[in-house]
Amino acid sequence: AFFAGAITGRPFAVPAGVGLEGVRIGLPRVPDWSLASAAMRDAIERALLAIEARGARLVDLGADAALQAAWEVHATVQDHEAALALAWELDTHEDRLPPLLATALRAARDIPVEAYDAARGLANRARKRMAALFDRVDALVLPAAPGAAPDMSSTGQALFNRLFTLTGDPAVAVPGLRAPDGAPLGLQVVGPFGHDERALAIAAAIEDVIAGR
Repeated sequence: AFFAGAITGRPFAVPAGVGLEGVRIGLPRVPDWSLASAAMRDAIERALLAIEARGARLVDLGADAALQAAWEVHATVQDHEAALALAWELDTHEDRLPPLLATALRAARDIPVEAYDAARGLANRARKRMAALFDRVDALVLPAAPGAAPDMSSTGQALFNRLFTLTGDPAVAVPGLRAPDGAPLGLQVVGPFGHDERALAIAAAIEDVIAGR
């Protein structure tokens, strides 16, 4: 929050004393939570019980066709734009790129522009759908990742983040949960587009709940 505020001039400081009484917490099911590990799902459910006990109202939003369609085409948008943005690097210094990245960029060059345009249309539809959801709830809560962090060979899968990368809604990872083996887990708080301060405030309140404060 400090870094974002410093480079944008926006007031992202988290206000003190923000509680959860009366806050409407939406539980989106895109992607399906079955993609998360059992340990992650159990930890999220325990956190939700504690959040509800602090006065928040939980709203299960269920599946959503528009959001699911956007989630499925995220890679089309990301990869096509990456191939355009890094075209010079691939053409002139492919040998200096990480092999996985170079392979992905070469494959992305085969994405038809028609597929990219169709994917962007689905993304725009999802942005409108997200705005409508935030008429019903104040923030969304869902897993931050499928499970505990992997080893150092990978950054893991961004299954639960990619939709909000596509729609531009601010997402905050909240730490403090644990798997039975002690591995760290976290949940994710998502706020409406342009309201980063709301996402940060609700995330801070939930962090206090998880920590037992």
